[in-house]
Amino acid sequence: MPEKGLQRKEKSETMLPYPTLYFRLAEYIISVPPLRSRREDIAYLARRFLTQARETLSRPPADIAQGALDLLHSYSWPGNVRELRSVMRRVALTLSDIVMPEHLACSLSNGGAPAPTTSYFAYLQPTLRRYRNRNNCHQAG
Repeated sequence: MPEKGLQRKEKSETMLPYPTLYFRLAEYIISVPPLRSRREDIAYLARRFLTQARETLSRPPADIAQGALDLLHSYSWPGNVRELRSVMRRVALTLSDIVMPEHLACSLSNGGAPAPTTSYFAYLQPTLRRYRNRNNCHQAG
């Protein structure tokens, strides 16, 4: 019986194209902080993801209103850059030519509410509630 375990181990090791690949890659450690720690990147990334999504849909370029950028900056981004990319892709589907805060209210997780620790929370909560009600968004929870 020990032979079978040995054969399995040998087979799994030979299945890897480069058995030492992990150790070669581990030599270079790249530390990327989460998006919530890089607020200065949000506007650039949002515009970039929106442009890419609009090109994929064969639609003309669109811009992002300052109010929408403020909402994006105030959000905590628990899903990091992937969440931002998904939000901008969803917005690109329904957008005419400029992203407004109401376009984002349904797309952000938790119904678009920013994290309670942000300074915008008290200010934006009634606005988001109004946009959600107007756009028939359903908030989970």
